[in-house]
Amino acid sequence: MVKFPLLVCVGLSFLSRVLAMWFKKDQPRTRLDEARVLEIARTAAAGQPHSELLTIVTLGEHAQKPTWFVSTATVGSSLVVTVDDGSGEVVEMKRYGIR
Repeated sequence: MVKFPLLVCVGLSFLSRVLAMWFKKDQPRTRLDEARVLEIARTAAAGQPHSELLTIVTLGEHAQKPTWFVSTATVGSSLVVTVDDGSGEVVEMKRYGIR
């Protein structure tokens, strides 16, 4: 009886990996790398609360152009810096939360 649930879990895991490979969206080619984006965001946010905690770097799209989002991993509040990949300029800086 124990083998059946294990077999189902392994099968579902395999299936999810196959589907992820088939439907994986290609990452757009970028000018900047994560280290440079993090440096730009930390420089722009210098003096802001939690600027030293900017550690999460995500590549997304804004107006059909590659855009980097750098944010903090804090609970209750966060700082998000948006960097344009083409120009390397900070598009916006927002604070969310209660602190």
